[in-house]
Amino acid sequence: MLRREKTPQGVGQSVPIGGLNSALRAGHFVQERRAPARRQSDRGGRDWITSERGSSALAGRAARRDPGGVNTPRCTQLLLLLAAPNALVAVCPHIGFAHWSLDLLASFAVQAALLLLALAVAFTAARKWAHAAAAMIACSAAAAAFLPAWIASSDSPHGVENRAKIRVAALNLLKNNAQGLEDALEVLRAASPDVVWFAEYTPAWQEVLRAGLPEMPFRIERPDVSSFGAALYSRYPFRTAAMVSGGDHWIPFGRAVVETPHGPVGVLGVPAPPPQLNALGVAERDLSLATVAARLTDLPRRRIVLGDFNATPWNHAFRAMRRDAGLSLGSTRWWLPTWPDPQPALLRIPIDHVLVSGDLRVIEARLGATIQSDHRPLLATIQVGE
Repeated sequence: MLRREKTPQGVGQSVPIGGLNSALRAGHFVQERRAPARRQSDRGGRDWITSERGSSALAGRAARRDPGGVNTPRCTQLLLLLAAPNALVAVCPHIGFAHWSLDLLASFAVQAALLLLALAVAFTAARKWAHAAAAMIACSAAAAAFLPAWIASSDSPHGVENRAKIRVAALNLLKNNAQGLEDALEVLRAASPDVVWFAEYTPAWQEVLRAGLPEMPFRIERPDVSSFGAALYSRYPFRTAAMVSGGDHWIPFGRAVVETPHGPVGVLGVPAPPPQLNALGVAERDLSLATVAARLTDLPRRRIVLGDFNATPWNHAFRAMRRDAGLSLGSTRWWLPTWPDPQPALLRIPIDHVLVSGDLRVIEARLGATIQSDHRPLLATIQVGE
């Protein structure tokens, strides 16, 4: 019987009929050319075969699951971990009345909206459409708290050149701030306000400001070494002026009727207590804000309410105060994060405000330079008359 050595070709070679069975057993005939196989071992030591074609298919499926070599499931989980707490913050402005902790979280609605927008973009890039849609819905919920005020047309920021104007400032001085004395005077000299409200007004600050602002001789003051000293300074004389209770006896509101060249204007300076991190602190702050409407009684129709409210414009107690007192959006039409300085603007929140009523309109508001306090000064220009 003839024998033929096995060759790489194998296909199309002839062998004697008698040796057909042995040739088949020896693998001399192949139905088709197959890709070379690789023998591998699993962890248990057992051998198994994978072909080039099978390896390519597995690699393709892995690439689709993990584009760019990134561990997509882990990235998705990380993004979801970031999205969950921000989604909670996003709805807090709408449910903050339910619990004091939700009330405090609501203060960071702007930051939550920006983070959720970025997360929606990241989910979209990862083709996680449902996650992207959920992030955008949460972002919209947060934006609904502040965007309407920013785009409101009823309180246009454009003033009229020939209208009379009043310049005001609100400064939280920080009671133990010995480094910012000259900085505060420089801010006020540059802004040249007609009326200034000071919070955390101590005897040390009283001495410096009285000497440094002789152009503002009309004052009502309650200096105190605690955080609740306060003062109202004016370039124009007072018709009436007094410190009144701001909810609790230890919270002084400065209430005055200022005789401006454009007619009498009622002014109320507010130092609402900080909410702290407990239900009692939030309740004290809310009570102080609820007192504002009553303290405006009998003041002239033109009113200015300014100071440290310790509440963002979308806070439920602040919105109720503004509604009950008939106050316009005022400086809340702008993103003016005053606290905590010196953190970057995106890490601060707006809790100092200037609000008006009658035919007064805030046409400009801005932050002053740092005075080494934990609050940035708030400066505003108010137009008199429509």
